[in-house]
Amino acid sequence: MSQGLVTGVDRVELAYIDEVGQRFPDALFMTEMGRNFALITPTEFAALKDKVSQRMLPNPKGIDRIRFRLDHDQRKLRSEIRHVAKSFGTWRQLANVLRNSFPNGFEYYNTAHSNLSQRCFQQIQDAGCTDIHVFIHDTIPLDYPQYCRADTPALFKTKMQVAQKFANRIIVNSHHTKETVNNHFSKWGAVPQICVAKLGINKNNDQGAEIFGNDRPYFVILGTIEPRKNHKVLFDVWQKLNTALAPDKMPDLFVIGRRGWNNHDTFGFLDNSPQIEVNIFEKSGLPDTTAMAAISGAHALLFPSFAEGYGLPAIEAMAQNTPVICSDLGVFRECVGEYPTYVSATDVDQWCAAIKTRLEIGKKQAKLTANELKLIDESTWRAHFNTVFAAEIP
Repeated sequence: MSQGLVTGVDRVELAYIDEVGQRFPDALFMTEMGRNFALITPTEFAALKDKVSQRMLPNPKGIDRIRFRLDHDQRKLRSEIRHVAKSFGTWRQLANVLRNSFPNGFEYYNTAHSNLSQRCFQQIQDAGCTDIHVFIHDTIPLDYPQYCRADTPALFKTKMQVAQKFANRIIVNSHHTKETVNNHFSKWGAVPQICVAKLGINKNNDQGAEIFGNDRPYFVILGTIEPRKNHKVLFDVWQKLNTALAPDKMPDLFVIGRRGWNNHDTFGFLDNSPQIEVNIFEKSGLPDTTAMAAISGAHALLFPSFAEGYGLPAIEAMAQNTPVICSDLGVFRECVGEYPTYVSATDVDQWCAAIKTRLEIGKKQAKLTANELKLIDESTWRAHFNTVFAAEIP
């Protein structure tokens, strides 16, 4: 329930909320609130989303007024969830509540990496759930633990083992993720059926977008500012370009996304570099429409990540025929084929050369190939949900 730029996982959850609410009006949405759960009807959840997006949540009431470990917006959201919930209780009560709500049985879709606990899934199974579907977006904490908090890999492994034990079907976003899920799950026992369903992309809408670039060429990196996103290589590139190019030839770099964790050097650069607000600009809290407009006008989207679960911004850039320069990851090649310029994630000289070439060429791009058009056409939520809801569990 974000009021700014949403993550890829956020987008998936929001898409499922909209689709499930339309397809299954008697469905219930479950949200975790510490030791408690809340069940919300599609109608109430739609109204809650509108209040969040319009910043119209009332002030917190009751116990949520004094949950000072949470910021004010979080306290308001928790309070409103309590107010609109059809059912609210402790986890020990969940099975009885679900059994009473769905006496003829039900299916459960877990669309994020939350709620993946033995406690939650045992209650769901005991309530008479016929099929459990778990969406796994990536296995990065198991594959690249160096880019996570120290305790994350072990916690994530426990969650994945719960999914392997309880799920009838795993939903993934790519064949790359299917392969990594299969590799890990096969170590622990039987692998559930795995359904590959590509994610849908957002269409560009320039309305209300702020102006980027100050009439100069500009490039964009989009996403949470965290170690695996590898912002540092671009800062090194911009320092090098700053000494090589005249000020009137220097491009801008827009860093769009909220600050993450454990990225002291990167945050220090953003706080102290003399290039900040000169030719490097940090933008957080932007709505998706503004970020999309930024990509549309960029000389290129830059994607130097060490690891990714998918590549939504790259597909959206391709759909707008905006150039992409990215690290050579298998998931990128699956999502966007040969469309990008692929470079080594850590080679500053390669990045400099690719960006200089793009400055010389300009924003012009060749027409999209038949394969690129096919990749874009496959990236719709309609196609995603037709795949997910058409698949039968043996």
